[in-house]
Amino acid sequence: MKLFHYLLLPVVALSMLATSCSDNDHFVVSGTINSAESGTVYLVREGIDSVVVCDSAVFSSSGSFKLKGQRRSAPEFYSLRVDSSSLWLAVDSTEHIEVTANRNLTDCRVKGSVESEQLLLWQKYIRTIDDSLTRVFTSPAGADRKQVDLALYGLVKAYKDTVNSFVQKNPASPVSYYLLFKKVTMGLQPFEPLEREDFHSFAVLANAWNKRYPDDLRSAYLKDLVKGIQQLKQAEQFQQLTANTPKTGFLDLEYPNAAGQQVKLSSLKGKNVLVEFCFLAQLAGEVNEQLAQIREKYRKNGFEIYMVTFDKNPEVWKQKASALPWIVVLDAEQTSALTYNFRNVPTNYFIDKNGNIVGRDVSLAEIDEYLKCH
Repeated sequence: MKLFHYLLLPVVALSMLATSCSDNDHFVVSGTINSAESGTVYLVREGIDSVVVCDSAVFSSSGSFKLKGQRRSAPEFYSLRVDSSSLWLAVDSTEHIEVTANRNLTDCRVKGSVESEQLLLWQKYIRTIDDSLTRVFTSPAGADRKQVDLALYGLVKAYKDTVNSFVQKNPASPVSYYLLFKKVTMGLQPFEPLEREDFHSFAVLANAWNKRYPDDLRSAYLKDLVKGIQQLKQAEQFQQLTANTPKTGFLDLEYPNAAGQQVKLSSLKGKNVLVEFCFLAQLAGEVNEQLAQIREKYRKNGFEIYMVTFDKNPEVWKQKASALPWIVVLDAEQTSALTYNFRNVPTNYFIDKNGNIVGRDVSLAEIDEYLKCH
């Protein structure tokens, strides 16, 4: 399990200059801080782009307070802060949340917000997990290392199973968002987006938030996070594919193009070449557009497409083939299927600049990642 440093939410220094909230379209947080001494309670917006004090109130020995925050278009996280203690709230719309707590905010009750009530229960549960993990982390020096590791694994797995169950049932909940990014004791990040099982939870969360809150900043962050990891995984898959594929020289092909000229595959030696085998009449227009885009993007860097087609109507084929910007040849007898040993189409081979076959049935996304650095 890795500490997740480089894809964390942005952390912005807390500005202690209170920003006044609008009197219209606001939510209210009120309640009592049970304390023998007076003090100040702050309402802090824990935004993805900034951390800002929205309101503050001085409470006396009676402990009563009332704070306001501006309504937002999507759920947002706020914290109540007293001295060095904090209590997180998940605020949606124009709720009136009531909080009763002791001064260090460890014994709390919340009413008026389903999400905040759930979040409070989770914060209490996480404190018990933190205590258990701390006891394991601080095991005596002579403790069996294997047993310690097994204990840590068991605690974290139980925690993740519990969280995952909630996330799958409540993917659009702000509580799910909080839990997937929440650190526990010792800075441990239980959920790692780059891990396959955890990535699924982040993808479910991103999809749900994008549907319900399409214009929210957190939705955009989740979308970019998932997209970035997908691209990274595609690049890794392509690297594995090329690493596991024996680097063998390609077998030459020679077939006529739409103008009747014989074009050899070997004429492209020294370039990265996608050799595509297909029926041109069955190739979707969207696929041709995608092929055109990637060819245009890398053509000046030495990338070309050699498309071998098996169409039966030569006149229709000529019309379609002549409209495409890359090399399209006709293998009417399908002899290339024997040469390259395949039965089903479409299929493809990828040949590098050294003339080696380094991939088969590669996606355009994988080709894109490869060509970025070759």
